[in-house]
Amino acid sequence: MNNLDTNHIIEDMINTLNDRTWRTRRQASDKLIKIGKPAILPLMTAIRQHAFTTFTLPEAVRALGGIGDVQAVDLLIEELENQNVQVVQEAIKGLGLIGSPQAIQPLINVFRRNWDDIETITARQEAESALAAIGQPAFPSLLAMLTDEDDNVREGGASALAELYDPQAIDPLINALQDKKHLVRAHAADALAKLGNKRAIKPLIVLLADDSWYVRTRAIFALGQLGGSSVFASLTNTLEDQDPRIRSAAVSVLGQLQDTRIHDVLLKVLSDPDGNVRSDAVLAFARSGDTRALSALSWIQQNDPGYSGVNRIKDTATYAIQCIQERHLKN
Repeated sequence: MNNLDTNHIIEDMINTLNDRTWRTRRQASDKLIKIGKPAILPLMTAIRQHAFTTFTLPEAVRALGGIGDVQAVDLLIEELENQNVQVVQEAIKGLGLIGSPQAIQPLINVFRRNWDDIETITARQEAESALAAIGQPAFPSLLAMLTDEDDNVREGGASALAELYDPQAIDPLINALQDKKHLVRAHAADALAKLGNKRAIKPLIVLLADDSWYVRTRAIFALGQLGGSSVFASLTNTLEDQDPRIRSAAVSVLGQLQDTRIHDVLLKVLSDPDGNVRSDAVLAFARSGDTRALSALSWIQQNDPGYSGVNRIKDTATYAIQCIQERHLKN
């Protein structure tokens, strides 16, 4: 294919980006990405000349960013200021793909914006991924985000740091467990779980007494990833929590620890007043394959009147019994 043919195709595809049908626009965007560098300047010109509507601009920005060339960085950064959150999302993805350090601060500024749309959350999540994709050049800025005055910036910094696996982030993230904003504390707990350093265990145990049920839940899952049997007692204590969501999380995590003490703990949980918690205990027995649980599960199968969501706990017990029996036969 000669340059003239390529230029004609590029022109046609750019025009097609204004088609009324999303699928047609997406196909044109994909084709421009496949063409690559020759399409960059024509796309940039079209975008700068406002050749697209608010409705069709996202696919044009997607094509520009998807080519992944540094020439697009300045324009993609400009589009981060767009009032259309979908345009911003596509610009963020493109900047993450290109990975230019020039985009670090503009991406951080995304967390300060609110489009009064549920897609604002998605834009922030995309910004977290883009900053993580830039990698080590973004690390100092991500650490600084943890002490920013904006709650959303701190939250995004904690999440992005989890993807870099840099041990220098451990102490700042431990400090973030005391943040005034509950979502920052929760994301810091998740990040510490991913980083996998045992120094986070004690601060996470303290977090089990947090005022926020969501933070307590994230701490439970983080400790399950980090501590194994060493956190068994602390997690068992959370089964006394007044919130059934906490007890449910604890049962799920304890059931995965492969600790010999779990049998007696789960037997007690089978009498929990909350159906979801009892159901989680039944499923934990199903995963364990412990034949000692068959008698208790048979009682549940015949007598438990409760539900977990739309599922009868009796039926869950039947499933657990089948799992245990099948595993026993295989062994």
